[in-house]
Amino acid sequence: MRVNFPILKISDDNWNEMEDDGMPFLFQKFYFSKDKDLFKKLYLNKEFVDKNGTVFKITGLSELSFWLYGLLSLLPMVPKSEFIFINTGKSIELNELKLFLIKKIKNIPDYGFNQKWISEIEKCKTIEEILNIEV
Repeated sequence: MRVNFPILKISDDNWNEMEDDGMPFLFQKFYFSKDKDLFKKLYLNKEFVDKNGTVFKITGLSELSFWLYGLLSLLPMVPKSEFIFINTGKSIELNELKLFLIKKIKNIPDYGFNQKWISEIEKCKTIEEILNIEV
């Protein structure tokens, strides 16, 4: 089964301690850093839900290798590798995801958008809508 982006990290991480990426969303299958320690901290063995409610786990990275990659990899914002996902066989329902997100949002510092974000989540009728909210 294929991962349908965007996806949201649902592993029980403390959102207050997030760094670098800011929010636990992934919008594509590529990892842009060469920092393996950061990968291990933020992604390895973490579970994500896709827009269909399917839960996937990142189990590693696959290095990108094609003839032009050697030159392109020197440029910033060029993917360095691709996430390896496995389907966990689990899924999450819309209301379960809503409750999860609202709980997480209530526990992060409010920079003036938390209540609007919660309100938008409560209106959503699908997981895909939740993952595409613009706050």
